[in-house]
Amino acid sequence: MVNDGVNPKESPNRLAIFYVDGIQNKVSAYEYNGENNPGSFSNPGKFLGSTDLVVTPNGASQKTFEFDFDTSTFDLSEITNPNWKGVDFDNKIGLWVHGVSGLTTQYEGKELKSFEFAKQSYYDVEDLDATSVPEPASAAALGLFAVAGAFIKRSRQTA
Repeated sequence: MVNDGVNPKESPNRLAIFYVDGIQNKVSAYEYNGENNPGSFSNPGKFLGSTDLVVTPNGASQKTFEFDFDTSTFDLSEITNPNWKGVDFDNKIGLWVHGVSGLTTQYEGKELKSFEFAKQSYYDVEDLDATSVPEPASAAALGLFAVAGAFIKRSRQTA
C-alpha cells in the first residue's frame, strides 16, 4: 500500500491495497478501509481490478518483480465514500509492505477470492520525505519487492 504518509489504519482516507501474487504472477487491487478491514483478506473491500506481474530471474535465487497498474481503470462504481483517495501521495509517502511465505491463492476470473499464507513479515513506514525521490511510486514498488525478496530468501535459509 502506498499513500500520502499517514498510517492507513489511522487515516480517514480510503485507499487501494495491492495483493501481489508472485506464484500466479498477478496483482489485484481492492478498496482498503483500515477501520473495517485491518489488513486481512478474510474481509476484503471492493475489488477494483487486476493486472499481470512480470517476474524476471536475476541469478539462481533472486527475482525481480514488476507491474504497471493504470489506476484510472479501477472499477469505482460502488465506491461512494467521500474520503476515497485510491493511491495518493504528495511530499510525504507511506509504504506498507507485508511479505508472506507459503502463499496459496484462488481466483474467479480476474478477481482474487482467497489469499492465505503460512508466515508473514512486514516493513511499515509512514511519513517518508518523498521530495528527494524523483519517482515516488517507482521507489515504493522497488522497496516493496526488495522486502518481499529478502523475506523469501530468509525463509528459504531457515527452512
